[in-house]
Amino acid sequence: MKAVIQLMFRLTFGILAVGFGLAIICWICYNQFVERLPQSHGFHWWEPLGIGPVLIATGLYWLRRVRTRG
Repeated sequence: MKAVIQLMFRLTFGILAVGFGLAIICWICYNQFVERLPQSHGFHWWEPLGIGPVLIATGLYWLRRVRTRG
């Protein structure tokens, strides 16, 4: 039973982490390239990354652990 709960936890939060990470990156790209506000002066290439790639990497790690424990 404990293994099933861990599996569901990793699966659920892995999918959520990847989804939120992609959503953050898409939101930043939209704000930068599609609808730019007049008060925005842009940013350096590394500034918008923030937590998005970390969420994606963590989510993929959890999903890979689900697959290997299968």
